[in-house]
Amino acid sequence: MLFAALLIGAVTQSDAFTAVKVTSPPSLASVSGPWLNGVNARDFFDFTDRRPARYATQAYLLYDDRYLYVAFHCVQSGTPITAAQRVQHAGVGSDDHVGFQIDTAGNGTRTYQFRVNPIGVHDESSTENARYAPTWQSSARIDAAGNYDAFLVIPLSAIRAQGGSVQRWRFNFERFIAAANADQTWAYSPAMQSITAVQYWPWLTGIRVSASATRPQPQADAYVLQSAGSQAEVFQNGIGQFEQMHARPLGLDVTYPFTNTLAFVGTLNPDFSNVEQDQTTIQLQEFQKTYTEYRPFFAQGAQYINAVPQISVFPGSGNLLFYSPSIGVFDRGLKVEGTAGNSALGVLNVVGPGIDDNAAGYAYTTDNGDLSFSEQSVLANHFDLRDEVNAFGMQRLNRHSGEETQVEFASEDSSDDGSAHDFNLSEGLQNQHFTAI
Repeated sequence: MLFAALLIGAVTQSDAFTAVKVTSPPSLASVSGPWLNGVNARDFFDFTDRRPARYATQAYLLYDDRYLYVAFHCVQSGTPITAAQRVQHAGVGSDDHVGFQIDTAGNGTRTYQFRVNPIGVHDESSTENARYAPTWQSSARIDAAGNYDAFLVIPLSAIRAQGGSVQRWRFNFERFIAAANADQTWAYSPAMQSITAVQYWPWLTGIRVSASATRPQPQADAYVLQSAGSQAEVFQNGIGQFEQMHARPLGLDVTYPFTNTLAFVGTLNPDFSNVEQDQTTIQLQEFQKTYTEYRPFFAQGAQYINAVPQISVFPGSGNLLFYSPSIGVFDRGLKVEGTAGNSALGVLNVVGPGIDDNAAGYAYTTDNGDLSFSEQSVLANHFDLRDEVNAFGMQRLNRHSGEETQVEFASEDSSDDGSAHDFNLSEGLQNQHFTAI
C-alpha cells in the first residue's frame, strides 16, 4: 500500500513512502520550505511505555544525488534537556537525541543508524562494522521555550546499497528523552522487542541515485613505527604470556570493493591488540569474559562470518563459533565480506605464529526478513591443535503474532578432544507485554 508523504499515526512494515528528491540542499537553519514537501513523519509511539508518545516529534526526509537530508522538530518545553556529550562518534545514547535508521538491503543484513543530541554532537553505528565512523554533518539548536531542532546530512557514499537506478530501503526515525526515560519510535508493532527490529520498519521507495553514489571507494592505510629500549621486542601473546617477538616496523590495511556491497579486505602486519579497549579487568566470577572485537580486519563484516543464530535464553550468551579475540598476534589476513541480493557471505584466512585459521559464513534471508537459512564453518590450526566446526541454522518470525523459531545444529571434530555435536531449538512468543521462550 502506498501512502502520501504525510503520516498520521505510527507506521508498520506494510506502509511505504515515496522518497522526495531535491535539486539543491535544504536549509539547515529552520524546518521550513523544502523540508515540508519531503517525507513527513509525526505521531510517534512511546516504545518504553507502549502508548502514544507524550512528547511531540516531527521528522522530515529529503535526498539528492549525493546526500540524505534529515530534520527533526522536537517539542520538549517543561522537561529538562540532557546533552552532556561533547565528542563526536563517542556515543550520545545517554543524552536526549534523535536518530535516523535505514536498512539498504531491506532484510536486516545492512543497517545503519545516525544519531544527534540537542547541541549537534553525533554518533553512528552499522551492523556491518563495529568501527563504523564515517564523516557526516549534524547540527542542532535549542529555542527559548526548551524545544529543539536537529539536522543530519549523510553522504550516500557512507552507506552500501545495491546497484540499480531505482531502489527501496527500510527506514525509521526515533527519539529519546533522557529525563523521562522515554524511547519514541515512528515505526511500531506490538510484537516489536527493539526499535532496531528492521522487519517492522516501513519502506522508502522510488530512490533514484547512481550506482556510484553508494559504492565505497578503495582504501589503503599504512603505518610506520619505530621502538627502542631493552623490552622493545617483548610482547604479550594471545594467551596472556609475554614472549620475545620481532617488532613490526610497518603494516598495511586494504579494502577493495568488488561491487557496491561486496568487498575484499586484506591486512599485513596489523596492529596486534584492541588498542582502544585494552585495560586491566578484574572479574571475580566463574564465567569467562567475552570481549568485543575492534581490530579493523575482524570487525568489518563480522556478522557475515558468524551467520548461524546464537540460541540462548539470555541475549548474547549463545554459542559464538568464531571468536576472533582468541586469535592473538597474526601476520596476514585475507577476507571477502558483504552481501549480494538476499545473500550475505564472509570468508577469511588468518596466518600468524603457529596459526593458520579459516572461517566462512553464509546466510540467505527473504525480502521481509521473516525467514533466514544459514551455514558456517571454522577450521582452526593453532600450533599442534586442529579443530573443525560446521554448523547450520534457521530463523523464522511471524511479525503479526510475534512467534519465532530458531534452529541450530553444529558438529565439531578436534584433534585434541575428539568429536562432539550440538543441537539447539528455540520456540518463542513475544509481544508488548512479555517474551516467552
